[in-house]
Amino acid sequence: MEEITGYSRDELLSMDIGKLYTQPYERLEFINQVTLTPEKASRTLQIIRKDGTHITVSVTSKGIQDETGRVISIDATVEDITEIKKAEARTIEIEALKKANHAKSELLANVSHELRTPLASIKGNIETLIED
Repeated sequence: MEEITGYSRDELLSMDIGKLYTQPYERLEFINQVTLTPEKASRTLQIIRKDGTHITVSVTSKGIQDETGRVISIDATVEDITEIKKAEARTIEIEALKKANHAKSELLANVSHELRTPLASIKGNIETLIED
């Protein structure tokens, strides 16, 4: 967590971890999900690093239960997926640009065709007039 957040271990242990999240309620919903089910749970969350930058993390957690089934701790794996999310967004943007470019090409082809038809007729008439 130190590498991802930029905070030292001691800083993380002494702070309210909920303040790291841009949407603290999402973290609480996730914790509730983890404590209510014995299976692993995953969620993508936004974190604010010590330097103020926002990053996207993937959190996979599982509640550790005592012999009575009560959750006594949570085992979590946190992975910075900011670059992956940025690449996905760029891919979506590129696809949208390709579609827009294709639509533009089709429009230009249609306009060109629609203009050529009457222009050919006008050109033919002008050539006839010039010859006479």
